[in-house]
Amino acid sequence: MPHVWLFTDKRTEHRLERDILALPPLSGIVFRHYHLPQAERQRLFTQLKNAYGHRALQCVWSGDTSIATRLGADGVYGSPSALVKGRAIGPKLMRLAAVHNLTEIRQANSLRADMAFCSPVFATRTHEDARTLGAMRFAMLSRHAHMPVCALGGVNHDNFPRIAHFCHGWGAIDGLSKARE
Repeated sequence: MPHVWLFTDKRTEHRLERDILALPPLSGIVFRHYHLPQAERQRLFTQLKNAYGHRALQCVWSGDTSIATRLGADGVYGSPSALVKGRAIGPKLMRLAAVHNLTEIRQANSLRADMAFCSPVFATRTHEDARTLGAMRFAMLSRHAHMPVCALGGVNHDNFPRIAHFCHGWGAIDGLSKARE
């Protein structure tokens, strides 16, 4: 399982290639781009997977598991309740759960998700009004998970060391590029 994950969205469009090329080897991409029409979104995912597959990046589709399977994604990302709908998918498709509290951690455990992204750990532009977990609450939630947990939400190169010993890794939309901008 990768330790570093790039989450894509509308904000990353202008720098997507640069961010992908800057990822360490064996990293992951959670492809979101929810703002695009479905056909265009699927086409862009396929282009990225084909263009960067040689870098051994895990390309994960955020959304419907049947689409993820059809596109040849390495995994699917979503809430535990959304992932339950995809239980019948093949064993090769990783299931990455988005969790925010103990209830969702328990749901991800029951689902036997392969990894959980727990958020928002710190203040983030994606969910500006959301209550953040902070390092201690994130650590408590991580201890309840039966799978590797990655930190998400406001995580960057500067603050990741504060939580590194509580988790498997981290994901970010902007945090991976901040040190380079």
